[in-house]
This record gives sequence, structure tokens and C-alpha cells, in this order.
Amino acid sequence: MTPIIASIVNEIVAKITEYLLFADITPYKSQKYVIKYSDTAINYEKQYEYTHNTADIDIPPIIVIGGTTASGKSDIAVEVAKRIRCKIPIIVNADSRQIYDQLIIGAAQPFFNQADNTLNKSFSILGGSTLKCNNIQCNDTCLSEKKNIAKAGNNITNKKAEDISKKYNLQTINGIAHLMYGYKSIIDDYNLFDYKNDCDEILKSISGTPILVGGTGMYIESVIYNYEINNQFVEKNINAQKDNLRERLNILDVNQLQKLAGDSVKLLNNSDKNNPRRLIRIIEKKTYYGEENLKDLYQKRRNRRHLYFSLIPEKEIAIDRINNRTNKMFDNGLIEENISIIKFLHEKKMTAQNVKSLNSIGYKEFFTNSNFYRLVEKSISEKTDKIIVDDSIKKEIINSININTVKLYKKQKTWFSKNHLDISQ
Repeated sequence: MTPIIASIVNEIVAKITEYLLFADITPYKSQKYVIKYSDTAINYEKQYEYTHNTADIDIPPIIVIGGTTASGKSDIAVEVAKRIRCKIPIIVNADSRQIYDQLIIGAAQPFFNQADNTLNKSFSILGGSTLKCNNIQCNDTCLSEKKNIAKAGNNITNKKAEDISKKYNLQTINGIAHLMYGYKSIIDDYNLFDYKNDCDEILKSISGTPILVGGTGMYIESVIYNYEINNQFVEKNINAQKDNLRERLNILDVNQLQKLAGDSVKLLNNSDKNNPRRLIRIIEKKTYYGEENLKDLYQKRRNRRHLYFSLIPEKEIAIDRINNRTNKMFDNGLIEENISIIKFLHEKKMTAQNVKSLNSIGYKEFFTNSNFYRLVEKSISEKTDKIIVDDSIKKEIINSININTVKLYKKQKTWFSKNHLDISQ
């Protein structure tokens, strides 16, 4: 751990400790900090703080460690969780690709210690009778706190804990519980509505401190701002995918898309006004929901206590980490992982192009590389496991992954730097 990362961990732990001391006292507070850092300096900015007299008290105060790709979120979250005193931490995934069971290396899922993953631990983590603090320096205050947690968890049966553990794939790192990693099949349809429902079920079942960790900003905000998502969201979203509207929009230029987006363009910044993907999403929403219904798609109810940290490394650090991470992914078997997925889909009589989850960095670069795809198809037809991927093909794919990941970093940097909550309402 570098001195800068160690300093960030120390600051986050200090703020969480202070926050949790007063989290149950009205008026309740919610805060967000943006943490921008280089190799030599850190800038902490409190983006907002607001109070609310009512809160969803069935859900414990939520800690969020979000931010850009290659910001060190997962490692920082584990270090923070190990040092939180008295409140038993549970890390909950907030990454839209790490939910899938076969997207492991390319989606940069955490490495879980399988020897440490025992089902019995779910009972303590989720409120059973064997709760114990993971801090070796427990004092009397901590023992008292454990009693309070145990009391709060009495209404959760061992059966409920076991169900939650299995459904959301309970795994651990250094004794820290992780949920919602690798618990869905890559061929499953999954969206914001599903994530909000799944995460809510977990939050209503645990009695420790939930730490949402990930880079999917909308997933995070749907939970901490408690979006009330329109019941028709899923059905209409699926219908939108079935027709060819996006194919027709993809061939239009920016000026044409701006005209179709209409007055909505006036609300965008200059970057989004010239972003075809952003304009296409606006047009799709207008088409399938109607201009007058857009505001009802999801509403922020703002009654969940939370402490939100956005991690944003400077560009040079991010690019260096991205390049190193991609190389490590190849060393760890990213090629073999993609070959395995293609063969899995072949058995299911499906193609990667029709699987939504595979439109992901670390996977789409393989499936759209015709030379690589032909090699795998040939091995399938010849019923052989021997596939030799030429260095030139590897170089092409590595370059594409790095380019796409840097683009993602820039997009996430813009998202996580912005204040999406209007506290004046």
C-alpha cells in the first residue's frame, strides 16, 4: 500500500467512525466527499451535507466507496472494513459487471479466499446468534455494541441468513464478507430495477454496516437516494431492446440526434450535447416512456442515511494502472476466460453479440476481433482445446482494452465529480 493510499484509508476510516457515532441521532445526516489524488497529494472536497428528520430506519446507515476504474476501490474498501470498530462491515457490490459469474478476470472481480468461505459465517454477518467483532482490540464498548447488533438481528432466522448467503453468493476476503459478486449468469437479463430490488433485500436483512463498493454510479445512487422506480421500467426496457431503434439511431450524426432529442438538449452540458451515446439514450427514453413520463421513471426520495466517498486518481496514475492491470489480466488467464465463455455460449446455441452482459470491457474486444473469434470457432468445429493466439492478435486486443478503459475512466471521472443530488428541493 502506497503512502497516499494509506492516507486515504486513514481519512475514510476516521470519517466513518465519526459518522457512525452519530448516525442514529436525529436530525439524520448524509454526506458526500470527492477524493482526488496524485502520487504526491490528496484533495478532499465535501460535495454536500444535508439533514433529514425522517429516515428508512429498517436499513442501517450506508457507506459508499465509489469512483473511477483503476482507483483502488476494492482494495481500499477491504482495508477500511478491517479497521471499522464495533460495526460489523459487509461489502456489497455496486459494479454492473462484477455481478456475473463468468466475468471474473476481465471484470476485475476481487480475489476471494475460498478456504475462508464457510456458510456458518453468514449467521453472524446477517444477524444470527454468533455475532462477533473482527477487531482484535475489542473493548467493553464494542461488547455492548455487539449486544445491540445481536438484538437488532434477532428477527433474522438462520434460514433467512442461509438464503441470503446462497442467493447473493457470500464470499470473504480476510474475513470481510462480500455479497452480490458473481451471483448472476451472463445470459440473465439484469438492470437498474433488479439491482435496486436485490440490494434492498440485503440491506433489510443485515444488521452490520453495509459498504457499497463499485463504479456503476446509477446503481449506487438508486440505493442511497432510494429511487422509487416505475413498475413498468423492466417491461419497457426489454421491449426497447427487442426492436431496432438503436440500430437506426447509431447511423445518424450528432446534429441529427440533437434534433430528435429536442428540448432535452438544452439541459445538457457541452460534452453531453456532442455525445452520441448520451443523445441516443435520451431519444430512447422519450420514445418508450413519453416526454411527460420521464420524470416518473425514478424519483429520489432522499431518506436513506449515507456517507459517500468518490475516489478519482489523476489521469497519469489511472492510465499507468490500467495498462498494468490489463497485462496482469492476460497473465492471469483472460484469453482462456473468453475462450471458455464462447464455448459455453456455443453449447447454449447463443452468440456473444446477443448477450448484453458481454458488451463489457475485457470481453467485447475479444468477441469483436474477427481473427480471435475464428480461432475459437475453428477449435470448436475440430473439437480441440488447443488454441494458439498469435502475439499480433494479443497486441490488438490489449490495445483495444486499454483505449476503452481510458475512455471509461474519463466518463466515470465526470460522473463521480458531479453532484447529482439537488439538496435545495
